[in-house]
Amino acid sequence: MSGYAAYLQEIEERKGLGLHAKPIDDAALLSDVIEQIKAPGHPEREASLAFFIYNVLPGTTSAAGVKAKFLKLDMFHAEHFTGEDEDEEEASRRLSGAAASIIFIMASLAVCGLFGYNFFSWCFGF
Repeated sequence: MSGYAAYLQEIEERKGLGLHAKPIDDAALLSDVIEQIKAPGHPEREASLAFFIYNVLPGTTSAAGVKAKFLKLDMFHAEHFTGEDEDEEEASRRLSGAAASIIFIMASLAVCGLFGYNFFSWCFGF
């Protein structure tokens, strides 16, 4: 059984216990997910994209490193966001939407960090 299939099985088992999916922290599993995202006709592409966005935590895990590398080097290649029947204009629109989402997330994190800094400065006087 592949790592991805085992992950899906674990999700179903956890769902039966009333639990959500565990975060992806394994580089090999995330590499499988990324390969499925890169393949436009893959049947698990949409689910893989959701797992990539919502189930990989930032940090120092091996999966976080793989995610960072993909975001840095591969994410803005338009072929990852185009379907087989999409034209160039539609692909450009989807790519722009992905870029805007990432910029919004980065700005949100910056605002949260600034708020945290101001809060701790006020509380502890540094």
